[in-house]
Amino acid sequence: MSVDGALEVRVRAHPDGGWEVLAPGVGLWTGAPAHGELLEPGARCGTLVTLGRAQALRLPAGPSGVVAGDPPSLRRAPVGAGELLFRLAPVPGAGIAAAAPQAARAGESALVFRTAQAGRFWRRPEPGAAAYVGEGDLVENGRTIGLLEVMKTFQPVKYRAEHGLPARVKWLRWLTAEGAEVGEGEALAALEAL
Repeated sequence: MSVDGALEVRVRAHPDGGWEVLAPGVGLWTGAPAHGELLEPGARCGTLVTLGRAQALRLPAGPSGVVAGDPPSLRRAPVGAGELLFRLAPVPGAGIAAAAPQAARAGESALVFRTAQAGRFWRRPEPGAAAYVGEGDLVENGRTIGLLEVMKTFQPVKYRAEHGLPARVKWLRWLTAEGAEVGEGEALAALEAL
């Protein structure tokens, strides 16, 4: 089913509680949510590329939880219709406030910084230069964190306090490699609110 130009993933209840999130069709799945990330109804959960056409994937109304299990080992994982993408573990008293302590206990973050568009992501202004942001750095709204290369044009990627992200964060770790191809909405880094 397509909602606002996005495809809804299929879900089924997991025997141990929570939900199994399934691919709505055949294609390449990119932009997997990070382990420990809280997803609520309608949340984006990647992109499905089929025959060169990319469509955002969203959770349907109802299911929510924290992403459990490891992310796919491939940046673009081939999937079949109905194939398991990831599992959502239940969160007592679901919501950001409830997810944050659980994520902290697991050594994970409920906050993820995502790309606004597809391209090749670079962490540094040029080869051999220091990265814009390193793991453990404090980052404030408006700081440049990298470059996005689209058709040989480089655009700065800035940290923005939007989509539930606070004005000031600690950069925990990168979730994508230097020079990697990224899809729109793909997770770049895990963050911790300050």
